[in-house]
Amino acid sequence: MESFFTGLDPITAQDLADLSKRMFELRESRKRLLAESGCVDAEELLTALRDGRLHEHPTYEGWLAVVLLQRQQQELYEQIDWRCRHPDEEAQPPAPANDLASLASSLTLPSAFARQEMRLHPDAIACTDGNGLEVLVRIVSAQDWSFEWRFDQAYWRLDTAPVQHPGITTRAHLHRPDGSVAADPLALDGNTAGICVQRFLDALAQSHQW
Repeated sequence: MESFFTGLDPITAQDLADLSKRMFELRESRKRLLAESGCVDAEELLTALRDGRLHEHPTYEGWLAVVLLQRQQQELYEQIDWRCRHPDEEAQPPAPANDLASLASSLTLPSAFARQEMRLHPDAIACTDGNGLEVLVRIVSAQDWSFEWRFDQAYWRLDTAPVQHPGITTRAHLHRPDGSVAADPLALDGNTAGICVQRFLDALAQSHQW
């Protein structure tokens, strides 16, 4: 069987090979997350969370990851399609509209994080402050996100999982290390995705405990 890459110039062939490998890895990661949940797609996963058939966490983070991985996979597919239709052109395909990458580039790390850089993963933005604080941000939209951080062996989470907690009226809610749940201390509802993340990082730089 003739190789798919026969006749392509080496640079184009390498580009397609790299893109295909990345898309395969994203697809397998997404399939693994869904298999672990017993759901066939993101919609079923979110329904199971809302119905109480699956625990709030880490199911919500799993749903966010599945959606983000699917977006990444679609972007790579479009890049591959463009390159296959323009195999002899030197021009690069349109830059992917990577939501997380665009968001990360718009953020300003507080001075407490100055010596560190944000690390972009397929399903999250991660950063540390060099003093033991570890932060992980997963965000699909201004309404759907989870901000996790660990400091001094204590784990916190501020998120918008569609689960009701007694006495909590805000869309977002805070999970404290002792297991208690509190209302959103930052009043992030109604802001854009970028403002939500920026305000969270700014507040976290001031205090790791709310």
